[in-house]
Amino acid sequence: MTMEGYAQNITCALLVSHGIPGPLFRVEGVEKIYTESASTDKTLKLWKDGKHCVTNHATETIMLFADFFTDKLK
Repeated sequence: MTMEGYAQNITCALLVSHGIPGPLFRVEGVEKIYTESASTDKTLKLWKDGKHCVTNHATETIMLFADFFTDKLK
């Protein structure tokens, strides 16, 4: 599955969090989705040592998402 032809349809606020050594999705693909999205309100957080789902940074990841949703749902 790819996001080819879909990313430009993303117009809502976007938060992308990705572990760079992620074995399932290469960072280049994640960066492409981020870059090609039409959203004007987007954030990309790359974790240099992040495992899949960035479970080795659980607290920081939860805070990142909590802050994102708190800001967007005001």
